[in-house]
Amino acid sequence: MIPLRRSLRCLGLVLASVAGSPWAESGRQGATPMLEDLLEMRVSSAARRLQTPAEAPSMVKVITAGEIHRLGWRTLGEALASLPGLHTSYDRSYTYLGVRGFGRPGDFTSRVLLLVDGQPINDGIYDQAPIGSEFPVDMSLVERIEFVPGAGSVMYGGNALLAVINVVTRSGAGLGKRLQVGVGQGGASSLGVSAGWRDDAGNDGLLAATRERSRGHDLYFESYQAAGANAWSRGLDHEANDRFFAQFRRGGFAASLILHDRTKGLPGGSFGIDLNTPGSRVRDRRMHAHASYDHQISTATGVHGQAYAMEVLYNGEWMYSAVSQPDGMVARGFGGEASVTTTALSGHTLLAGISLRRDTERRQFSASLNSNTPRSAIGIFVQDDIALVDRVILSAGLRYDEVRAGTNYQYLSPRLALIMQAGPNTVVKAISGTAFRPPNAYETDYAFTGTNIANPALRSERNRTDELGVVHEFGGDSSLSGSLYRTRIRDLISIERDPTTNLQQHHNVGRVDARGIELEASSRIGIVSVRGGLSWQRVRHEGGADVANTPAQLAKLVLDAPMPGGLRLGWESHYVGTRTTDSGLVGTTGVRIGGYGVSHATLTGNMGRDTEWQFRLHNVFDRAYGNVVGSEYNTNFPGVQQSPMTQMPQDRRRVSATLRWTF
Repeated sequence: MIPLRRSLRCLGLVLASVAGSPWAESGRQGATPMLEDLLEMRVSSAARRLQTPAEAPSMVKVITAGEIHRLGWRTLGEALASLPGLHTSYDRSYTYLGVRGFGRPGDFTSRVLLLVDGQPINDGIYDQAPIGSEFPVDMSLVERIEFVPGAGSVMYGGNALLAVINVVTRSGAGLGKRLQVGVGQGGASSLGVSAGWRDDAGNDGLLAATRERSRGHDLYFESYQAAGANAWSRGLDHEANDRFFAQFRRGGFAASLILHDRTKGLPGGSFGIDLNTPGSRVRDRRMHAHASYDHQISTATGVHGQAYAMEVLYNGEWMYSAVSQPDGMVARGFGGEASVTTTALSGHTLLAGISLRRDTERRQFSASLNSNTPRSAIGIFVQDDIALVDRVILSAGLRYDEVRAGTNYQYLSPRLALIMQAGPNTVVKAISGTAFRPPNAYETDYAFTGTNIANPALRSERNRTDELGVVHEFGGDSSLSGSLYRTRIRDLISIERDPTTNLQQHHNVGRVDARGIELEASSRIGIVSVRGGLSWQRVRHEGGADVANTPAQLAKLVLDAPMPGGLRLGWESHYVGTRTTDSGLVGTTGVRIGGYGVSHATLTGNMGRDTEWQFRLHNVFDRAYGNVVGSEYNTNFPGVQQSPMTQMPQDRRRVSATLRWTF
């Protein structure tokens, strides 16, 4: 049998060659299900205005609602993991996103800005971008996902260090009325109801609520195999999610409300908690309210305004020797922005604006901590897309930010992008930009007796990303894209084991350098839609050490194919290459571990006109594999832990089923 690694590589090369072949060209009989008119689609995240992906000053990627549905993706992380250069890690509490090889264990994806309909979702304490089951919007409500790699501070300020993700929700008219029920192994169950409408006056509304429960799985940890020690964690992998979403649109006005309540058990013994004692859990509650207005003053000039408020509450219960230790935070804040876009000057598309954010409360509390460090931020940005000559555009942007959170920080973030149409169907982009991320409240202030100490002296992270990208379309049904990039981050912030106290503490650990190549091909091959991606990447510390959790290669395959009997098969395969474990010090290379491949399959069919069923098989080949975890799992329990825990075991083969009724 051909190894999965080799087969996926070969498949990617075959896909790239087939994309331009007469076979692919002969299959052009209307819209491709997977591509879904991507050439006509508009994205808004790269430059804060609607434009085609080809025009954007970034190698932007788009995932559509149809793809989310046919592949059975239930979390944002599952969808993002299908893109080249991205990988996810799950430590049985939260899911983290690795971007172009950079995915420090336990960083809460704080270097990626996550938006829902342009509204920032990152909280005010951890700066967390929630992408797993902690994402507050049900995936059935998503119209598309826009992923914008590279330095994004020129448009969005902090957190947009490595990428920007914008999740665009569906309209009420496009969704209608639905009832959905689901079951799965591990005691999983779900119930969802949604109602969308649009009246003759142009009012568009949507209400949706979901409820999910899971008992989870009993887990065995080889790290706890010392004589007489318990190596099982039983009944602690449970999870409960409740979501509510409301949205109203009329003309240029839009408003939404997001509510989410999640409770997750904690197996695995992070930060030295009891491995098999009931009671260890985290609870996250979110509220996001948002309103925006767009108005066209003239045919050449339009204005945009937006305001939002958020509240994020976290409460943790950590069991030490069967005694509960509380740990939590409260993050409350509001913000807004105003911008104007004009083409009044011939050959220019000019955007200018201002954004404000006030985190009124950033409170953390534990047995040894009760701190509150409010934060305020203001940003002024401008971008001009200049038509230099025919088929050549220079996109020049600059942003000034000032952040106050005990310490005052000032930043200038430029970006230049040269976008050239090299042929009728070929676009070449040369992009260079800088970004920043101030230390968050968790990194500077958090302390917990016996495990963590604070570090208020942290400096901000800064980076520069240079990228050369090419996109070529083959007749509308096929495309091939590639990117060559380099990202340099200085004053990287990472949690390490303090050599003096042997406790966890956030440090500035110097400079890191990330380099890589990404390839992606999408095509309709006969009646089958397929998308494949290959990535080669490396992230190194200035001292020469490989940074933990950086897969050397990534390979992706996503396939959508009709089957006999009106069925539809969605198939995805991922290969994650060799990477190193977390040694506890960024400047020291951990142990290199082998790669793994995992596949998932989703079969969709209909029971009558208004009823649809979906059957999903996760980890089809029952592969045993693990995700790299941070040094918080490497606590050496005297007489208990045999060796450091460097990987969290992931789910083996499991089955789930869903029924949907449309009214």
